[in-house]
Amino acid sequence: MSDIVPDYYEILHVHPEAPEAVIRASYRALMQKLKMHPDLGGDAEIAARINEAYAVLTDIERRAAYDAAREAAESLSQAADVPDADAAMGDTTSNLVQPRNPVHECVFCVTPHGYGNAIPPEAACVSCKSPLALVEPKRFEQSDQRAVSRISSRLDVRFFTEWPQARPHHGVTGDVSLNGMRLVTSRPLKVGNVIKLQCDVLESIAVVKNSSLQRRGFGLDYAVGLSFITLRFDRSLGGFVSQKA
Repeated sequence: MSDIVPDYYEILHVHPEAPEAVIRASYRALMQKLKMHPDLGGDAEIAARINEAYAVLTDIERRAAYDAAREAAESLSQAADVPDADAAMGDTTSNLVQPRNPVHECVFCVTPHGYGNAIPPEAACVSCKSPLALVEPKRFEQSDQRAVSRISSRLDVRFFTEWPQARPHHGVTGDVSLNGMRLVTSRPLKVGNVIKLQCDVLESIAVVKNSSLQRRGFGLDYAVGLSFITLRFDRSLGGFVSQKA
């Protein structure tokens, strides 16, 4: 499903065919029993997403329009031939959605770059500034493969789901490897979404391999497994990632 079509059913923890009574019951449970309501200590942004989902799914006409958009987005995602969502993050050279024409176009914004087959490791898109070189194990130096203590387990991450986008979304890292990372964010991301991400030690275009809701404090966040499609390191930090994500 496209990132511009949030999964209201997942937000409310109900099946897409759930009747209105079940949707209302789940909404009350989230807001009251699980204390998602801001008056009970819940996060205002998460509560707003829950309220939005509830408003749409309890309105017959809005739900019908939403279901149509959701179905169309899922069809596009399936057409992309995305691997199994439960698969672990792996080598991006073998099992990821490939760009339409990586030799000639930026994977993220599809701007032509003109490098052909010889894309320098530090090359960036002239439009969105994303790294252009596809992830290949032979690209990385030994220093990149050594685990070091400089990287924090909770780096702030800025990411974009479309281009142009006025302001980035935000999240924090879990584990980071040469193949991908775990990202924790309040922004819903679906399997197959291609995003541009930046943090203090790297920039990348990545694809969502899996995504699930997790409880954090009084609210819910998304734990997202990302596999890198392109990747550029901040060389000033030397090697900074581990072999495992």
